[in-house]
Amino acid sequence: DGPPSAAAFEALVLSGNAPVAKLGQSEVVGATVVDVFLQVGLQPSKSAVRRMIKGGAIRVNNRLVKDEAETVSQDEAVDGRFLLLAAGKKNKMIVDLEK
Repeated sequence: DGPPSAAAFEALVLSGNAPVAKLGQSEVVGATVVDVFLQVGLQPSKSAVRRMIKGGAIRVNNRLVKDEAETVSQDEAVDGRFLLLAAGKKNKMIVDLEK
């Protein structure tokens, strides 16, 4: 599907329909996907995130995460600012990266 557009992220953030976590870019860029999901509270433990990765249920900007060692790159941030994290079909969160 590809990542949502910057306009779609802005609309979601303003509507309040999706939970938003504000994190510094330095906390997210270069960090493992497992650590980022734990930081924002989408999963209770690293082992829970790893299990979901093995089950094909973890996505960053609609991209399926296949390896627990994958890291988040600056290129993935839409408009240099937003990430959409998904743990399963209904558990989603927007990460607003602060510089």
